[in-house]
Amino acid sequence: GGFVGESKAQILGAFGEHADVIADWILLEPREAESGSGDPNAERARAFVAEHGLPVVFKPDVGERGSGVRVLRTEVDLDDVLADLDKPSHLQRFAPGPEYGVFVVRRPRPDGSAGPIELYSITAKQPYGVTGDGSSTLERLILSDRRAVVRAKLHFETHAERLQDVPAAGEEVVLCDLGTHSLGALFLDANDQATEELRATLARLCEPFDGLHFGRFDLRVAPPHELGSGRGLAIIELNGMTSEATHIYDPRHGVRFAWRTLCDQWTLAFEIAAANHARGSSYPSFWSQMRALIR
Repeated sequence: GGFVGESKAQILGAFGEHADVIADWILLEPREAESGSGDPNAERARAFVAEHGLPVVFKPDVGERGSGVRVLRTEVDLDDVLADLDKPSHLQRFAPGPEYGVFVVRRPRPDGSAGPIELYSITAKQPYGVTGDGSSTLERLILSDRRAVVRAKLHFETHAERLQDVPAAGEEVVLCDLGTHSLGALFLDANDQATEELRATLARLCEPFDGLHFGRFDLRVAPPHELGSGRGLAIIELNGMTSEATHIYDPRHGVRFAWRTLCDQWTLAFEIAAANHARGSSYPSFWSQMRALIR
């Protein structure tokens, strides 16, 4: 599962024969260009953009809660991240369509194998924006919006060149098109989209993962497909032990619902861990986990 510091490249690389469902990506490693040669990262990155087009998503190979993630829309944006590349990072194709978080559980069987897939939680992740009134600047619209103002500094940085523009009345300005709650996306309960077709598709994707019992797929669904069809999926990430059942963030749910869901989720995590431990899996020590968290 992983507690902190997992490599996205290691996780995505484990999809094996089902890699076709992953939104295409490459890993960029910081390195000094050899004398007389060009920057290999720049060459690979530009070849990737030439194949998939802009925008592309840039993200650290090890990251938490959207930290360091950027949507690169221009060649200048690409040059900026390449110039500052100081840790392993990804370029990933910007997959079209709505984004979802699908939390799956596979309870261990007595023989140690993983049981059937359960769709524990489904979250629709909606980009958040503001609507123009024909007279207010984008800056004023952000400051006047009760949700956007909480992340005003981030939105100001992202839209620095547009802050004094005046959107037309009714014009929707998307502030963040990444499905990350801490960056402003709106999370909505979509558990009504659980279908046997979706469960079967995710069960097939989990086959390469020995010991995958608990985690959340972040994915997009290419139009005209719908999530419940199980078709047109592009996996962005697979998150492990510290995943959340993110439908708890739907504004229609109260804090007691969130607490109850998280208690159920972590009870399940401990039950799975105990079952695996009883069959010989080892526990990391408390102090090794604390050192990893601090690091």
